[in-house]
Amino acid sequence: MLNLREVSELFKTLKPLKHEDRERLWARLDTLYKEDRERGEKRRAEQEVNASKIRWEISQIEIYPPFLMEPNWKKVWEQIGKVSGMFKRVNLSRTEREDLWGEFNGMVAQVKERQNSEKSGRENMSREYKGCIFSKLKGIIPDNIPGISDMALLLTFGLTNEEDTPELLKDLGRWLSEASELLSEHKKEMTNEHKQECFQHIKEAYNGLGNSDRYNQWIAK
Repeated sequence: MLNLREVSELFKTLKPLKHEDRERLWARLDTLYKEDRERGEKRRAEQEVNASKIRWEISQIEIYPPFLMEPNWKKVWEQIGKVSGMFKRVNLSRTEREDLWGEFNGMVAQVKERQNSEKSGRENMSREYKGCIFSKLKGIIPDNIPGISDMALLLTFGLTNEEDTPELLKDLGRWLSEASELLSEHKKEMTNEHKQECFQHIKEAYNGLGNSDRYNQWIAK
């Protein structure tokens, strides 16, 4: 299919045309030029509007919300998906598409970087809370006898002085209480894995005490 420029060149190469034919054809060609120019202007205007819409939507990817609020990562990724879909649907000039795509990819890279940083920071904080909780239980659940309390063993087999037992039992109760309170207070800031480990350790500590005859006798008093 010939384009308008090629048709225009034909006027120079074709054999002589009658004057009225040339005028009629030239008028028709001029009309086509104008229609093509109008379509081009309309297309460029549409592309500029589309580019502005995409640029606005990219700006709505809130990595750093106001008032020091934490990002809502679910909404952030929903917005990223929305912008990605717009690139597939809307008409853009090649230059605008390349520029906006580069800007968009840069924003997505920032989102991933911050998420990874927050994840790493949360895991470190969670590990610290887990360490604090485990330290409260260290005297109750020894590493070499998992699930059984060394204090409970001492109480069960009478390896402590009778007069010391109440104080030891008070310490056991306090340690368990403090460990449980720490877990309850910081569970939202901990990973599921660390929460489960701490919960299991606290459960083992309670079970260890429950198996202590001396502890049960003291509780019954």
